[in-house]
Amino acid sequence: MVIVGGCGHVGLPLALSLADCGFRVGIDDIDATKVAFVKAGNVPFLENGADTLLKKLLPTGRLELASDPSLVENTDTVILVIGTPIDEFMNPSVRIFDKVTSSSVPSASPKDTPWRSCGRCLSSLGRPRIAHSRRPASCSSGSA
Repeated sequence: MVIVGGCGHVGLPLALSLADCGFRVGIDDIDATKVAFVKAGNVPFLENGADTLLKKLLPTGRLELASDPSLVENTDTVILVIGTPIDEFMNPSVRIFDKVTSSSVPSASPKDTPWRSCGRCLSSLGRPRIAHSRRPASCSSGSA
C-alpha cells in the first residue's frame, strides 16, 4: 500500500503503525525535503514514540519513501491523507482530491472516483483502491 501525503501529521503515524504491524508501506509526499528528513530517521513534528518507531522500522525495508508518484504504480491500495480545504459554505471541497488523484494515481480518473465527504465511505475503484482520511481539527499534535 502507498500513503499519499505520507510525511504529514496523519500519514506518517499511519505508515509507521502499518509497518509496525508487518505491512510494506510506501510513503509518497510532494515535499522532497520532508521525505529526505524522514529517510534520515527524523520525524518532522512532535508525535510521541514516532522517532523511536521510525528508527526501528527503517532498517526492516517495510518503509519506502519517495517524492514522486512512482510508488503508486505498483500497488493495489492507495491511501490519500491530504488536507481537506473547505468552500465558502464551510463544506469540505473535494477538488484537491481530483487534482491529487489525476497526478498521483494515473490509472484512476476523477470522473470515475465517487468522492464523498465527512466520514462517508468511498466507493472502491477496483484497482487501485483509494481511501481518504481527514485529521479532525480537535486532534492535537503528538497524540494521533
